[in-house]
Amino acid sequence: MGRKKQRTSKSTSTPEVSTGLEPAWSSSPTRPPRYVLYCYNHENERQYVVNSYALYAIRKIFDALTDGQDIEPSTLDPDHTMTFGNVDIKSDQMDQILNHHYSKAEEAWELKAPYPNDIERFLGGGRMSKELQHRDEGDKTPREKKAPVEKKPKVDRSQFITVQSIAEELKMDPRDARAALRKAKVEKPVGGWMGDEAWAKGIRDVLAKAAKEKK
Repeated sequence: MGRKKQRTSKSTSTPEVSTGLEPAWSSSPTRPPRYVLYCYNHENERQYVVNSYALYAIRKIFDALTDGQDIEPSTLDPDHTMTFGNVDIKSDQMDQILNHHYSKAEEAWELKAPYPNDIERFLGGGRMSKELQHRDEGDKTPREKKAPVEKKPKVDRSQFITVQSIAEELKMDPRDARAALRKAKVEKPVGGWMGDEAWAKGIRDVLAKAAKEKK
């Protein structure tokens, strides 16, 4: 009597594989982390360290953390650390992250749990007496406390032309537009990425050139 063949269950492919993307997250030792963000919220003394295997995934994390905020290089570490409000984001691969442009498949890819909740707790959670426990060993170096950041006076944006509005005219993502300006070494105005018509004309030229190069 012949032996009955045992049925083997086929493993389902991950979303990254099915969309043609490389795996987003690290899985040691086969996929060690290649990109790491070290984040510190000085207002509530929270730390957040997150890593990924794919560049598009760490850029999604970065975008979720900044969420349209005007970011700028840290005066202490402009090559590796970006700041906004009371938050510092540091990475040895910061230049790669800021200059990454999503493919259509990457643009459609979305962060899933637990990352959105982790980011929300990091940005808006209450003050902590000790560091967060992270998924990886991360950066264990003690950090000096920063003095409270003085709130900038509100500026009437209606009087100026913003980079965001120029980006919309050129059908660019505002984040990509700001990254292009930083790459072109355009100095950010004291009041933020906005100015008069003469200033805006120069910005349009830089962004139009960046958009053309991207194509």
